[in-house]
Amino acid sequence: MNATELLDHALGRLEGAERERIEELAASDSTVATKLELVRRRIDWLLDDDVDDSLLPPRDLTARTLARVADAKSRWSIQEFVPVRVPFRWADVAVAATILVAGVMTLIPPLHHSKTRMDQAACALNLRQLGVSLAQYVTSHRSFPYPDPEGPAPYAGATTLMLKEAGHLSDESVLDCPSNGRRDQRDTPRVPALDLETMCRREAANPLSMRHMFCSDYAFSLGYRTAPQDSPRPIPALLTQRVPVIADIPAHDESKHTILEGNSPNHHFRGQNVLYTDGHVGWLHDRRVFGIGDDDVFMNAARRAEPGLHARDAVLVPGCFRIDGK
Repeated sequence: MNATELLDHALGRLEGAERERIEELAASDSTVATKLELVRRRIDWLLDDDVDDSLLPPRDLTARTLARVADAKSRWSIQEFVPVRVPFRWADVAVAATILVAGVMTLIPPLHHSKTRMDQAACALNLRQLGVSLAQYVTSHRSFPYPDPEGPAPYAGATTLMLKEAGHLSDESVLDCPSNGRRDQRDTPRVPALDLETMCRREAANPLSMRHMFCSDYAFSLGYRTAPQDSPRPIPALLTQRVPVIADIPAHDESKHTILEGNSPNHHFRGQNVLYTDGHVGWLHDRRVFGIGDDDVFMNAARRAEPGLHARDAVLVPGCFRIDGK
């Protein structure tokens, strides 16, 4: 039995065989009888005129509803202007990508500049540590470390070996400039593992064979001569004016024993850090040292990679260069 038949029976719309069939079904099935009774009661409630007034809707409900709707329409919302579906356009994506790329590109120069400054500062710290080592050496030896000009291995870089043998150079990494990008490629020690005596003996037996042992990222002093015929001597430990003793390595031609033009390649030819006799480290934008009349920190007053012509004529060369110019 479906709902329509229940409703028609309760309203008295069925006659004859249809009515008898439903009544017989209700008599034999209590569930059907219950549904018929429930439908009759619901219809009686609908037709009952004795209704509680408290259950009736307010008389002004219609007017209040219309007024509320009119008031809501007068207050616009931002959502009224937002489309239900935002259209996708490749042009918008291109504009957003352009803005993003432009933003990233504006960040790259400051980041690069910051890294460059950090590497420059780290290099200066290396030189300050070398300055401490030199000061300790001067305290015990009364002079800066300087190879014997008459010996078989008078390499400028022997300074580092002398510092190491004296116990003043425990960290060899200070001989590696962090700005040139070669730190990770170096697995060999920065200072020869041999003692100076053994190295001199091997150099005497096979000249220039020890040259490669003194390669590092820094340049060392060739000292100076008091007269052209005099033997070179180290820069005095005490001077009224500070004089360069170590700096970033210059561009050079090892085979010709010459210094090339331009600033140090350690810092992409922008300049070089320089350690002075007083332990101070300064940055030179070019190769001139103001205050002591030195026009080129990497060559002497005669424009040669040879010992200076006087005590304030600083000449700093790669460690593989010899004081005797060989």
